[in-house]
Formats: sequence, structure tokens, C-alpha cells
Amino acid sequence: MAKENKISELLNDPDFFDLIKAKINKDLCNLKKIVDNINQMRVDANQIENNLMSTVGANSWEEIANFIGHKPLQFIAFDIKHEH
Repeated sequence: MAKENKISELLNDPDFFDLIKAKINKDLCNLKKIVDNINQMRVDANQIENNLMSTVGANSWEEIANFIGHKPLQFIAFDIKHEH
């Protein structure tokens, strides 16, 4: 019964919903900042990639790998047999 009274008091408090709304807005603002930072990192990574490609005169990562002497990994094909 005490729990129900506490909930009833909170729901009747005019500031209760304003406080919840303010908290939700603050959290949404923080999430927006995180998303904005991630988007900026994507832009920065794209600029770095473009700078690298133009610096070494490559059109693809495969060309860069060949330029630095890296050989692509060879994957072995497996026959996967399912036991029933």
C-alpha cells in the first residue's frame, strides 16, 4: 500500500513529468553528441583514406597492399559435411 501511495504522490506531483522530460532530453542530447562524433570520425577516416590513395597514386586498397608488398590471404575452401 505504501508503494502505491508513493507512486500516486509522484504522479500527482506537477514537477514529476517535467523532471522526467528534462532527463530524457538530456540523455537524447548526449546520444546526439555521440552520434555526431561518430559521424565526424567517419568523415575524418574518409579524408585520411582519400589522402592516402592520392599520395601513393592508388585507386584501391588492393593496389596499396601490392605497393607495400603485402600479399592477400589465401583462403582454403572446406567441404563442410553435416552429420545427421
